Amino acid sequence: MVQPDDESISDGSHSSNEFMEVTSRKPTESLHPITVVAAPDKEGKRIAAKILLDQCCTDEGLISFEFAKKLGLSTRRADKDRYLTAAGPFETNEEVELSNCMLPCLSSNRTFSVTLRLIPEENSKSLNYGVILGQQAMRKFDIDTSITRSVITWGDIEIPMVSRNHWSKERLLLHKARLTKGPTLQSADEESEQPPQSDPNEVLETEALIATNYQKHDIVEYIATRTDLTEDQR
Repeated sequence: MVQPDDESISDGSHSSNEFMEVTSRKPTESLHPITVVAAPDKEGKRIAAKILLDQCCTDEGLISFEFAKKLGLSTRRADKDRYLTAAGPFETNEEVELSNCMLPCLSSNRTFSVTLRLIPEENSKSLNYGVILGQQAMRKFDIDTSITRSVITWGDIEIPMVSRNHWSKERLLLHKARLTKGPTLQSADEESEQPPQSDPNEVLETEALIATNYQKHDIVEYIATRTDLTEDQR
């Protein structure tokens, strides 16, 4: 089994090993098959949200109303089905096509497209995921989860599971900054799109403030952990 490719976010970190936070994990910590999905909006800019890989969902999966709206996806009619999620039971007869999706924590170059049922707006508000990927899609794309080993796999790539609250808004912002070679990545939790920052020092300071709870005096210590920077950028 191989690790995430070099360009993948590897659990949203600045470097593959730093942000994993699995070596210091408490044995009793509850782990879940949660990662990040990045999908393009109408302008081709990638937007990120949490995704739950749910083997209990027998369909291809579900998408929240908010995430679908953020992406500007068009809905189409489908047979009415009833679902039960953490947000409660609901019925839906709408679906959307989610194209050119990425799971950037696992790979920066693999993509897939999937048809997802639309979770109604009133049910989406209390749901913490942009997408819930179900059995059919996971089987089709060779995506799997192991509860006994606490890992997520995509073919020959494997990453550890994380805690339910691991992917906070702050981590999604850090995740966004790592996809510098791809389309702009925007957190689905952001109220408005941030303009791209081309100056490495500006990007670095922004990330440092987020990572240190906006305590600017810790930026020197933070910079020292960034192995991906040149001496000039430091």
